[in-house]
Amino acid sequence: PVLHRDKVVRPKVAKNGPAVDEKPPWRLETSIFVPRKNECEARDFYDTDKVKTAQFQLDWARIAGKTRFRKLVAREDKAVKDAGERLEQELGEVREECFTFKDQLRSMFNYYSSTGGAMQLEGTLEMSFNQWMQFSNESGVCDPASKERGFLPSDVQ
Repeated sequence: PVLHRDKVVRPKVAKNGPAVDEKPPWRLETSIFVPRKNECEARDFYDTDKVKTAQFQLDWARIAGKTRFRKLVAREDKAVKDAGERLEQELGEVREECFTFKDQLRSMFNYYSSTGGAMQLEGTLEMSFNQWMQFSNESGVCDPASKERGFLPSDVQ
C-alpha cells in the first residue's frame, strides 16, 4: 500500500542570498487577453448577452434560409406534415426553443467543432459531418445505426 505523506513546501532560495520572490498570481487584466477588450464585439473579456443574442440571430438567419433545413423541418414535423400548420409558424417555434438554449448550444458547438483534429485558421469554427455525427450520437439525437433522413451527409450541408 502507498502511504499518504504531507508535501513539504520549502521556500525558494537564490544561490547566494535570501529567498526569491514568488511570481505574482495570474490575473486576466495583466494577461495576453487584454487586447480582447478593444478588439471583440462585447468590448469585454467575456461575451455579453447582447453579443450572444446577435450571434444567435445571425446563425438562425443562415440556417433558416437554407432550403434543406426548411425541407427537413417540413418533412419531420408532424404538425406541418399532418395538421397543415404553416412552415413559418413551426420554424418560429423551433427558433424559440433554440433561443431558450442558445448558451448551451453555443458551448456544444464550440466543443464539437474543436474536436476535428488539426486546428486551422480557416474552418476553426466549422463542424464537419463526422463532428455532427459525434454530437448526434453522444447526445442521443439519433441512433448510430439509423439511416433516417436528417442524419445523412446530404442533409447536413
